[in-house]
Amino acid sequence: MKKAAIFTNIKKDADYLYTDKIINFLTNEGCTNYPDEQYCKYKNLIYENKLNECDFAIVVGGDGTILRAAVKCCDYSIPIIGINIGRIGFLADIKLKNYENDLKCVLKGDFDTEHRMMLEIFHDNKCIGSALNDVVFKHMHSRGVGEFRVFAGGQHLADYSSDGVLVASPTGSTAYSLSVGGPIVDPTSELFIVQPICPHSFHSRSIILKPTEEIKIRYNVSSTQIYIDGNDAVGLKGEMVIKKSSKTVSFIKLDKHNFYKILYDKIK
Repeated sequence: MKKAAIFTNIKKDADYLYTDKIINFLTNEGCTNYPDEQYCKYKNLIYENKLNECDFAIVVGGDGTILRAAVKCCDYSIPIIGINIGRIGFLADIKLKNYENDLKCVLKGDFDTEHRMMLEIFHDNKCIGSALNDVVFKHMHSRGVGEFRVFAGGQHLADYSSDGVLVASPTGSTAYSLSVGGPIVDPTSELFIVQPICPHSFHSRSIILKPTEEIKIRYNVSSTQIYIDGNDAVGLKGEMVIKKSSKTVSFIKLDKHNFYKILYDKIK
């Protein structure tokens, strides 16, 4: 019998209308389901953390919901598949109208698994978190122009006078990096993208680095806000190190869901 973890964004699935339909469908197909803690609290159920027993995870929402689930699932090597009820949805492959047929394929094991590189973030020589998409250093606009100094492999690489700078993974190339003019890369690649945000110079460009590099960002702590996969990171001094994580996130890929087709459909 298959076991599935269920993660839902209640802001996109009000009252868990779609999640309940998906859980009922899976139950009827003989799958045991373990909804997330927020769902159980909403439904007055006892939450059970059974990630170590699950065969896969289903995420109901958009890419942001998948990012939050990915950090939890990577510790248990659980592959993820997303049912998109968000907007763009580069990470969520299943359309809501197709979920029954697609989930039947998942339950039968009729899929491939795709592994994605993650970022690991260090501050004062301590790991403070992981990211699937990016780490963003955002200048507070009321305080002039931001100044960011970038090092790679111990060498001074670039200085950016800009509204910010981000370090993205290949998966993150279609997230914030895309919106500020960064390159689009195959999500199964292994590399870093260092991308300035609204640079105040004609000579500022994005930089692609190999995954073995150790990237260091120096910034003005009093005027910089940091986001790790969109989540605030507060109380940090003016230097952070980003490395390739030893962990990866696994995504379930069905035959008809191809990155290049999704890319064409989203940006055409």
